[in-house]
Amino acid sequence: MMNTQDNEEEETRGRGPRGERRGRGGPHHEGPRGPRGGREGRGGRRGGWQVADLPAADDAAQWFAGRLPDGWFDEVTVTSDREEILVVGTLTPEAAGGELSGAAVEGRISRFRADTRDERIEIAREAEERYQRKVSWGCGSATSRRSSPTWRPR
Repeated sequence: MMNTQDNEEEETRGRGPRGERRGRGGPHHEGPRGPRGGREGRGGRRGGWQVADLPAADDAAQWFAGRLPDGWFDEVTVTSDREEILVVGTLTPEAAGGELSGAAVEGRISRFRADTRDERIEIAREAEERYQRKVSWGCGSATSRRSSPTWRPR
């Protein structure tokens, strides 16, 4: 059988110095961590990836225009967001096979991608170091376009 002292200890166990319960307390508890026990009341989540930590990619189009070898593309379109830079080029008519169409153009695009792979990887590494974003490549001719999956260094 329990004596009165045991009952008092049991009732006060898990309570703070003023008798309040410790811990979250339930779904409507509004403590120092907000209504759900999270950090919403103190400026959002701490740590992790922050947009402010990324360097600006405003000049990425100019950087790629200067960095890409002459003769690869007639036109280059560079777009970026907070995670990726996408470089899409239109092959020169000579590289695309002139007036070829259909499967022949697709073959030329595949050959171009295979022939330039090592150089594109090197350029992507430099851009990733500079802009802290992954680089994806797209390639096409006047009649066809093809994107490559994002290349990620190992």
